[in-house]
Amino acid sequence: EGIKTSLSAYNLAKKMGVEMPIITEVYNVIYRGKEPRKAVKDLMTRELKVELSL
Repeated sequence: EGIKTSLSAYNLAKKMGVEMPIITEVYNVIYRGKEPRKAVKDLMTRELKVELSL
């Protein structure tokens, strides 16, 4: 279930132009063979961004 969902979410995010870093890293681990520890490190060290401003 999670594998198929991650592929669908990744493709939809790309189609809609939405940045989804967690989905992207899950996709990279499952479909591109990225080392899971590297994926987590990349997520934890990425530049912080404002996600919502009111």
